[in-house]
Amino acid sequence: MKLNCTILCCFFTLVTFGVFAQSGISFTSSTLAGVNVSNPTVLAFGPDNRLYVTQQDGIILAYTIQKNGPNNYAVTNTETISIVKTIANHNDRGGVISFAQRQVTGLVITGTAANPILYVCSSDPRIGGGGELGDIDLDTNSGTISKLTKSGSTWQMVHLVRGLPRCRARWKYQCRITFK
Repeated sequence: MKLNCTILCCFFTLVTFGVFAQSGISFTSSTLAGVNVSNPTVLAFGPDNRLYVTQQDGIILAYTIQKNGPNNYAVTNTETISIVKTIANHNDRGGVISFAQRQVTGLVITGTAANPILYVCSSDPRIGGGGELGDIDLDTNSGTISKLTKSGSTWQMVHLVRGLPRCRARWKYQCRITFK
C-alpha cells in the first residue's frame, strides 16, 4: 500500500509540474517582513484582505499586508485575537484544567470586509496517550468549533459544536472546516 501511495504521489507530482511548465506558471518564494509567529497551524486570507494565522497555543494573528514591490511584502498592522484561548480545557472526568491554551487546527473565514466571521476548530493541546508519552489525563472529547464575530474592536465567540473527539497524540486530531 505504501509503495502504491508513493508511486501515485510521484505520478501526481510529475503531471502537476508538467501542467505548470506547459502553462508558463511558475512560483517564487518571498519573505513577509514584520511577522512574529510561534508554531503556526493554519493560515487563510479573509474578506478584509488580511492574512489570518493561527498558532498552536490558540492565538490568532490578523496581518494587514502591503506589497512594496516584486517579492517584497511587509506587515503594516497586526491584530492579536486571543479569545479562543479562553475556552476551558477539561480532563476526561470533567474536571477543569487550568491550562490557558487551545490547539487550533481549522479556520474558515467568511463575512464581509467590515464584518469578518471566523470559524475556528480547537482542542486541548496537551500530549498524552500512554506508552512513552504518558497519559496526562487529557480531554479526548475537547474538540470545539467556534464562531467568532467582530463588533467594533471586540471579538465575540459562540460555540457551535462541542465535544468532538480528538486523538491523544498531537497533530493526529485534524479538525478541518470547509463550506461548500
